[in-house]
Amino acid sequence: IGRRRAVAAGQVLTWAGDDNVVCANVVSGILKVTASTSDGREQIVGLVFGGDFVGQLFEETSSLTVTALVDSDLCVYPRERFERVVAEVSAIERTLLRRTVASLNEARERMLTLGKRGAQERVAGFLLDLVDRTGVRSADGSLSIDVPVSRGDMA
Repeated sequence: IGRRRAVAAGQVLTWAGDDNVVCANVVSGILKVTASTSDGREQIVGLVFGGDFVGQLFEETSSLTVTALVDSDLCVYPRERFERVVAEVSAIERTLLRRTVASLNEARERMLTLGKRGAQERVAGFLLDLVDRTGVRSADGSLSIDVPVSRGDMA
């Protein structure tokens, strides 16, 4: 039921407040997931990388906006059809549950460490996370990463 879809950097996959019609696996690229605060500011609540699942199953309306930070390749599923498949295939349901629990545990750990770290430590931790997810080692052994967000977004 999935269809490959290229999403250009800056293109929005889903808008908060719109009908929730799709979910996706990220084949390659990086997406940011944002929520709007009550005073109208945008807050990044997560980054999604290759191999990750993005979307809000079982929700009629999106509460989050998902935007490509870099040119990305997705496998996009119609949300309602995907929910039916999940209900029929228990292995998919278990896999999604495992991913959800892992994501929840990562979020809890991130909240704990962010509360204990200073600004420089938070930036360093963010960069180390990026290296773990996207770092490329060159022939001489050095690491290089592309930071997909601005300094303001990191703040």
